[in-house]
Amino acid sequence: MRWVAETATWYAVLLLAWLAMLSSRAAEELVAGAVCALPTAVVAVAARRAIRRAWRPRPAWATWPLLLVPAVPADTARLLGRVLPGLLRTRAVGGRTRGAAGGRTRGTAGRNRSAGRTRGTATPPGEPAARRDLRRAWGTIVLSATPGSVVLRWPADGPAVLHVLGSGRPSPERTVTR
Repeated sequence: MRWVAETATWYAVLLLAWLAMLSSRAAEELVAGAVCALPTAVVAVAARRAIRRAWRPRPAWATWPLLLVPAVPADTARLLGRVLPGLLRTRAVGGRTRGAAGGRTRGTAGRNRSAGRTRGTATPPGEPAARRDLRRAWGTIVLSATPGSVVLRWPADGPAVLHVLGSGRPSPERTVTR
């Protein structure tokens, strides 16, 4: 009977995800979501059983998406602070990029200026394998959802390697990796 509850949970999550992405609530869209969520939920349960892992998240991990609320605007401001000056200095003229004074320029990409840096972030030692794998999967989604960072790799036995735009608060990677 556990598989029924697990399938129902996956069905609800998948249907809610579908509904969250709809721009309008047409009947056809609701039916399509309801029809597609069931076989997808069955496959999700079968896949989890095939890998023989029971992911047991910590309840605090459900709050990780809340970290995105302040992080996305802050990272967007950092990104615009780096990109806008270069865009304002250049303009396209006849298919060529010219500086504001009219002289040729290579644009912001040709300046060889570092747009960010790579950083390794340690993860907690001694976690059970299933929990560690879930932390890596869920953490990769959360950390890569902001414009200021992307997870380059996160090996099972090592630290998360991130490319970050800049430093500053908020810093979701500190919460996700501890």
